[in-house]
Amino acid sequence: MNLILKTCETKELKTPEDVRGILKQEYNTNNIRGAILVGQIPFALWEQGYGDNRGILSLFYEDLDGEFQDRDNDGFYDYHVFGENEGPEIWICWMRPPKLLEVFHLNRFLDKVHNYYIRKTEVEDKAFVACHEDYDNNFYGPLGVVPPLEKLCSIVEKDGEGRDITVSYEIWLKLSGK
Repeated sequence: MNLILKTCETKELKTPEDVRGILKQEYNTNNIRGAILVGQIPFALWEQGYGDNRGILSLFYEDLDGEFQDRDNDGFYDYHVFGENEGPEIWICWMRPPKLLEVFHLNRFLDKVHNYYIRKTEVEDKAFVACHEDYDNNFYGPLGVVPPLEKLCSIVEKDGEGRDITVSYEIWLKLSGK
């Protein structure tokens, strides 16, 4: 495995398109398989054609040969077509801590990960899947996340399955164990 460490000044990354451009360049030049994005990086937004289904579009950074359009010019991408390579070209891990105390939160997260890998922290054998709306059957469909998780974890909790709409308060309750 090769590791490429690239730091960018904030002025270089004003838009999601700037970030995507850097990822495309690294993919074409160095054949990267994935990227770990750290910090207050601008993100693309997506809206589904119905309801209030809007959110962050991580696929924008993964499907590097795909086409994304904002057809109604409201700041949200609303059209996507995969490029020549069906599906994403790279994977993305995104660590975006809160702006306030950014370094503190990153250090806390990395300490937690480190403690897990040195077996200083025990974790429960469970997973949690949340989806705003399961409009495209992403719990159990062809790209469903639940079946693979059920092979790895003894407990898989779900929120947003079927016609259920996930709200942030429900997620907070599940994550806090209440």
